[in-house]
Amino acid sequence: NMSQQVQEFFSELDISCTRQRRRVSTGLKVPRRKSMLPAHLHSVMGGANLRLARGDPPGAIQLCREVIRQAPHVAEPYLTLATIYEDLGDRQRLLQILLIVAHLKRSDYDVWIKVGELALELGDKPLAVQCFNKASRLEPGNPGLMLRRAGLYCELQQSRKGLDIYLQMLELLN
Repeated sequence: NMSQQVQEFFSELDISCTRQRRRVSTGLKVPRRKSMLPAHLHSVMGGANLRLARGDPPGAIQLCREVIRQAPHVAEPYLTLATIYEDLGDRQRLLQILLIVAHLKRSDYDVWIKVGELALELGDKPLAVQCFNKASRLEPGNPGLMLRRAGLYCELQQSRKGLDIYLQMLELLN
């Protein structure tokens, strides 16, 4: 369901979702740069942010789509689009964009939580559970998150999974 929405979003942008495999290096970990945006697109992204600041969301969206077309696996243009759709009140589109951001920034706990909360607001409990599960893998002992996941599983008639989480919480208390 959500992957179909992501595919539709990418098809609107006229790009594919296929990701080229990176070659495995010698095993040495090289720290990533803060921005994965190619240098020639920094000015385009700056223009998008400037248009947004000047109150031109359609122009900002157009520039973000151009950046996404050329660099689809970089989170920055999606984050700008998320800001735009949040300002416009388009919660469904915001959810789609934030879900892409979450997959691009897999280890960002806060993004997974935000997507999960937005999914709950929009009534998509299964997606919310998936997002909270991803966040839980990033912060395994978070009792508030565990409680939330357990409650959602119970609401989704998956009591066994909910019970397992409650038991994990009891083990943490001991």
